[in-house]
Amino acid sequence: MNNTSIYKSQSIEIMIHKILKLTLILSFLLLGCTTDDDANCSFNDPVTNLPWLEQKINEIEETSGDLLQFQYVLQAVYQKNPIQREIVFVFGNCCPVCSTVVPVYNCNGMLLGVLGLDVDSSAVFDYKVIWSPENFECVLNTN
Repeated sequence: MNNTSIYKSQSIEIMIHKILKLTLILSFLLLGCTTDDDANCSFNDPVTNLPWLEQKINEIEETSGDLLQFQYVLQAVYQKNPIQREIVFVFGNCCPVCSTVVPVYNCNGMLLGVLGLDVDSSAVFDYKVIWSPENFECVLNTN
């Protein structure tokens, strides 16, 4: 074996070693990060700690009129896929005569879609009522 062959063999080994390292690093970056989108979603009281949520609730209070008694907001967990979850906020109502569309927002206030259409309702769980008006007329089963 001459020097040129040895040099080429060593270069190939070095290149393979670098590719393996890069693959390993990329794997850790892509798979090793948190699987929850809630990493930047921390709060003690979402209604007062998330300005967009407080604003939406104020809008509901100002515009719902006689239907305010049926409005509520739930906090829940949305399992987007097998490894990705995020905290979501579900704006609902229990109005007995209303045709209802239930929007679902993420922690940043971005509309994810409508529950049951864009957001699979079976992938949303751990519901918790975080807001309802004082004269709330409904009984919610959040189990």
